[in-house]
Amino acid sequence: MLSITTELTAQELLSLSWDDLKPYYQALENTRISPENLSEWLGAWSNLIMVVTEINNRHYINTTRNTTDIKAKEAFKRFLDTIQVNVKAFDQRLTEDLLTSQLVPPGFELGLLNLRTRAALFTERNLSLLNDQYVTATEYDEIAGSQTVELDGAEKTVAELQPLLFSTDRDEREQVWRASAERQLADRAALNELWVRLMEMRNRIAINAGLKNFREYRWLELYRFAYTPEDCHRYHDAIEAVVVPAVSQLMEEHRQRLGVEKLRPWDLLVESLSGQPLKPYETPQELEEKIVGVFEKIHPDFARYFEHMRAADLFDLHNRNNKAPGGYTLEYPVSGDPFSFLNCVGLHSDLMAVLHEGGHCFHFYDTFKFGNIQYYQQFNPPIEFAEVAAMGMELLALSHLGKEKARLTGRAKSSGFYDAAEHRIAEIQALRTILAFLPFMSVVDLFQHWAYTHPAAACEPANCDQVWSELWDRFLPDADWSGFEDIKATGWHRKIHIFSDPFYYIEYGLAQTGALQVWLNSQHDYKGAVKSLRTALALGGSVGLQELFATAGIQLAFEREPLQVLVDAVMERIENLTAQI
Repeated sequence: MLSITTELTAQELLSLSWDDLKPYYQALENTRISPENLSEWLGAWSNLIMVVTEINNRHYINTTRNTTDIKAKEAFKRFLDTIQVNVKAFDQRLTEDLLTSQLVPPGFELGLLNLRTRAALFTERNLSLLNDQYVTATEYDEIAGSQTVELDGAEKTVAELQPLLFSTDRDEREQVWRASAERQLADRAALNELWVRLMEMRNRIAINAGLKNFREYRWLELYRFAYTPEDCHRYHDAIEAVVVPAVSQLMEEHRQRLGVEKLRPWDLLVESLSGQPLKPYETPQELEEKIVGVFEKIHPDFARYFEHMRAADLFDLHNRNNKAPGGYTLEYPVSGDPFSFLNCVGLHSDLMAVLHEGGHCFHFYDTFKFGNIQYYQQFNPPIEFAEVAAMGMELLALSHLGKEKARLTGRAKSSGFYDAAEHRIAEIQALRTILAFLPFMSVVDLFQHWAYTHPAAACEPANCDQVWSELWDRFLPDADWSGFEDIKATGWHRKIHIFSDPFYYIEYGLAQTGALQVWLNSQHDYKGAVKSLRTALALGGSVGLQELFATAGIQLAFEREPLQVLVDAVMERIENLTAQI
């Protein structure tokens, strides 16, 4: 059977045209599937998916590393218009062929469920529309990537100004916050116009697929078999009941330490325990060298993975002009590596972001090296568990961030970022950030539930502003936004996922509660918690979400009771650490 080789370099992959790939798809389509050739046929299709996935990811990465690179954008669009659109049509026909055969490859039951779901969503009317939506969403990167501010005679990206929001000088914080917020607000009309175009496209995609709204479409597209929209609403209600009061308690303590009458938006990031912002590293090289030691302490394999990525130029971690905002990890399945992208500027949150993306990378390697994955269709886990790997890495690293913990096996030259007092503050800050994130996550997710079930209303940006403001006041009531109502109302403009990855956010919340369970398990048996997590990582997407959570020794939780256990443990840990400062 004709099958494409996966022994291809990056240059060879990017040089492939549709004429090069088409014969392989035609050969699969022209082959009658039988019990005798099923494994070979599915393997040949798997290889094609790997090749096309890596080409797609390499093009996307090139456009985000330099948002002004016209050639990269043109190459990506050419790929989408000439290769991806044809691949989707062939993939649909191949899916139908496999389903019609009624043959089930051993261990491929979940893969077949995913294929059935994807086949049910498919319609030729959406092929070009899906590509157009994908390309249109990248306009957000251009708009946000060009947001710069003139400060003290120098042009700075909005991301580069973030460290100044940790300043102990309140006037400086306010100046920087205002400058950043006003610059972002200047793009209000452009982002509103982009949003309306995306909403119209997404609503048409759902209607073309015979569904009531884009939420229904996206639920199926994301293979959300383990929970429903109603479960999400129960989860948000639990967060409102359990987490919001805990965060309000922490914010009130923060206000008292700052000695201010009211917390303003520029008061939320400054560290009130020490009076000084945490400064984990001075140079990109220092960050990369020291973090190897942290990974070493979690598990030596993780340090080896990171060192390999560093040597092979498999990450782009540091902020610069004309670089897309945000962070992500994408896979190169042919090459057998992941690629990580971040915008670090020297903050503690950047250190945590590198740990987070490291978790995604190590998940890829553990599945690639240790998983019994026969077909690429079984490789990628549900997003909710992929984020457990990333957030779990952050929490497992907390005990290893101090310089006094540097006892290495010889791989890293140095380890640890903080002295003993700073280490306690870093851990407190990380745990506080987790609790504060959950209500924010609820705002982002509930906003999208409203938008995509009320598409006509959501095509009026003023309605979006109103709904966002109401959700913000419900879940994040602790800061006074008087005089900055427009900036609060347009907060949805500053969350990239809303534009580029609709409904991809509840995953972070569910994963965070899962990761907190990993952390709680590690308090009693650190090595056991890491081992259980890695056993689950190796499974990739070969089993369902519930089984992945169970293998990792955790549970998928939507109710108040399990959430209360986690919040109580976090608050107790914060209280104990605070008492030692």
